[in-house]
Amino acid sequence: VNMRLFLNAQEIINISKVRLCNKAEAKTKEIWRQVIEELRKTEPELANACRPSCFYRGFCPEIKSCGLANTEIFPIAVNDYINSLD
Repeated sequence: VNMRLFLNAQEIINISKVRLCNKAEAKTKEIWRQVIEELRKTEPELANACRPSCFYRGFCPEIKSCGLANTEIFPIAVNDYINSLD
């Protein structure tokens, strides 16, 4: 399926919060990651801001969490994300 989307930066970030979540379907994550990698070629700062919802909130908002927010790696990953925005 060919698709053309017109999105502003905030909408790309909002879609990423859901589509990059570990609870998203594997094919959905794969395709959205490809979108972000293409975006990175022209807008690397925006691509760096595209993360799952738990990175923004500091916890998982899902009823059945994937468990990432409860791992030792999560605070390190969030810190790396915050530093990438500087």
